[in-house]
Amino acid sequence: MNIDELRSAIRTSGLCGTDEELDAAPVDELAELYNVELRVIADRLTPEHSVTVRRQASDPWFDDECSTEKHSLRATERLARRSQSAADIAQ
Repeated sequence: MNIDELRSAIRTSGLCGTDEELDAAPVDELAELYNVELRVIADRLTPEHSVTVRRQASDPWFDDECSTEKHSLRATERLARRSQSAADIAQ
């Protein structure tokens, strides 16, 4: 995204109305204006595009038991890192 285009789009949007307009508006309307205007600007400056994701098949030996054990090991590693106890890390 070009930052100069973003600045220009924001300056010309309803977000940069006069102080009188913005001061008179209820907070809910200002929040909605902010969300709508930024969504419109983002959609215009960064158009949607499709991406193809190809999933690789897992190794045949990596079954549900392996997945469960891996999940358990990762959880134990996270607990050991959080506690920072030498005994927990050694275990």
